[in-house]
Amino acid sequence: MVSLVSLCTLYIAFVLKHFIADYLLQTRRIAEAKANNSLPLVLLHVSGHGLGTLLIVLFVAPSLWWLSLIDLLVHLCIDLGKSAANRRLGLTPSHTPFWWLLGADQALHQLTHFVLIIVLLTAM
Repeated sequence: MVSLVSLCTLYIAFVLKHFIADYLLQTRRIAEAKANNSLPLVLLHVSGHGLGTLLIVLFVAPSLWWLSLIDLLVHLCIDLGKSAANRRLGLTPSHTPFWWLLGADQALHQLTHFVLIIVLLTAM
């Protein structure tokens, strides 16, 4: 049986990881690089997510360290996909669909975390 405490603890850990990596550590330069698919800075950004996930996983189920690589790659695909869609559609923050894509981007990141949490909980 899954512990509610474990579920809530992992959920909070992933929310905090995402907040730190996506907002506190993301500079204007990284945000602009994401918008332009400048791969080196985008990789720096998603590496923060991978590292955050690695720290969580090493604490809970070290043998599943590879989940951090999955999170990194999924985060990369989501961010590059959103940026490509914004560019292709010519969207800027002044366009309503820009914000729809941002919401979809964030929802996909949270769904990724949900899947990671399920995998971790089943390994505990």
